[in-house]
Amino acid sequence: MPISVPDELLGKAYFAQNGEAAWARGDALRVIRWAADVHLPVLGVEIWIPTSPGPTIPTPYIYMFEPNPIQGESKAQFEKRASREAADYVQSFEWDRQDTTHNGIEPFFNITFGAD
Repeated sequence: MPISVPDELLGKAYFAQNGEAAWARGDALRVIRWAADVHLPVLGVEIWIPTSPGPTIPTPYIYMFEPNPIQGESKAQFEKRASREAADYVQSFEWDRQDTTHNGIEPFFNITFGAD
């Protein structure tokens, strides 16, 4: 977790015991916009359910986004596209229709950042 994430956004996060954070949809979108503004690449998004003592990772379904570089794409192009696609993933996320265990539960979005 980058230390420089604004306090306002950190204050809205759910934290796992290891210090990783996840946010509700609207706040996750704000975190992704912030990361794009400071040129911090978003390398992945994983769905969590905030529980105690740590997050529940919904299974057996795999709910995650991970951008792949496109051949010939510059680092800047990749980072911009990855942020846009991460935001699209968060915005449009829905539980799998067959996932009757998690449907109706608010997903939280754990965001993985790359080094700038």
